[in-house]
Amino acid sequence: MTRHRSLKTFFISIILLNIFCSSPTLAEDITTPDIQADGQLSSDTPTPQPPLIDPQQQPNYEPEITDDAPEIKNTASEQTIKKTPEQAINNTATKQEAQTDWTDTRPQRVSADWLQLTSGEWLRGRIIAMQKDLLEFDSDELDLLELKWEKIKYVKSSEPYSLRFDNSTQATGAIEITQNEIHVTTDYDDQTFKRSQLLSIASGHETEISKWTSKITFSVNARRGNTDQTDFSSKINAKRRTINSRLMFDYLGSFTKIEQTETINNHRVNITYDIFFTRDLFLTPVTAEFFRDPFQNIEQRANIGIAVGYTIINSNDTEWDISGGPSYQETKFVSVQPGQAPKDSTATLILTTKFDTELNSKVDLEGTYSVTLGDSKTGGYNHRSILTIETELTDKLDFDVTGVWDRIKNPVQDLDGNTPERDDFRILIGLGYDL
Repeated sequence: MTRHRSLKTFFISIILLNIFCSSPTLAEDITTPDIQADGQLSSDTPTPQPPLIDPQQQPNYEPEITDDAPEIKNTASEQTIKKTPEQAINNTATKQEAQTDWTDTRPQRVSADWLQLTSGEWLRGRIIAMQKDLLEFDSDELDLLELKWEKIKYVKSSEPYSLRFDNSTQATGAIEITQNEIHVTTDYDDQTFKRSQLLSIASGHETEISKWTSKITFSVNARRGNTDQTDFSSKINAKRRTINSRLMFDYLGSFTKIEQTETINNHRVNITYDIFFTRDLFLTPVTAEFFRDPFQNIEQRANIGIAVGYTIINSNDTEWDISGGPSYQETKFVSVQPGQAPKDSTATLILTTKFDTELNSKVDLEGTYSVTLGDSKTGGYNHRSILTIETELTDKLDFDVTGVWDRIKNPVQDLDGNTPERDDFRILIGLGYDL
């Protein structure tokens, strides 16, 4: 019985040995047990146990250590821990996103101008002009805007513009304006200027119409029935601006007819051309005025002169200019007393001041006062005062109320001995449209 058990153990050992020896790895680790002559295993040799079949290498979860791997310090344990590559990539992306400057989001140049306000808002459209620290911008969605220059943070143009600076330097090209610098790019070179030295911006196109802005105000009142009356008044303002000059054309007229009889018929045209030397000093080589009012016994009166002007206040909300110079005046009367010439000409002195302020975001106040000092034959001195309150209704439409005061110190009598009143007051109420 013991013999059979020993043989059985022997044969099992031989079979297992053949199986395990077929694997080179296992063969190196397993040795053949000592077998005694009677076929029994030696007592000093332990019974072999079956090893794991096909053992796999355990995965290594330790991060691969590289020279540029970022480190994180654990302040609690004062130990340094290496990051995994995935953590390093995610951290790098987060850092780049956090370090993204606002300049990286600037729009690419397209067929439009872009500007950014200090509030961070972006506007797309076209620059009209910039003078007296006021930028006119035609927005694609908001139409014509007038923006304070201090509210502009960044500008990038798609078309060339002409710029004028404090030191009489001029440059024309595509512009990029930051908070401190102005970059002007042409086909030949790039120029950089200080933003604080900028005086004006005008269109760099050769087209004449791009240099003009205008506004028309009109009012019509018609009555029919017991009294037939027609009242009409209008005001036209047009400006042509370049980087170093400004041309202004102003018209103001009123007409009233009652029962086929004219009771009011006056017209005034003013033309002024200014050349800027510095931010505040300008020369007016041509200033001209045409005036007609038969009810003041003035068939026509024309002035032409020259003046020098200076800007007293030039803030974001208020602008105040004064100017003065000699002029030549010629007056033709409707009728005069016997022995008096129907036409008179004389040298005069013209003093003018213009005031423009923003009362709030919707209401502007504009005023012009002009005095002409002449001889007694033409009425001594005369002055003109115009005050306008503009209330914005839409981007293009305004509600305007204009007060006009004309005064002649010594009106000239007509042939019938009638002397016109010294003062003439008018109130014009109408709608203004920006062209």
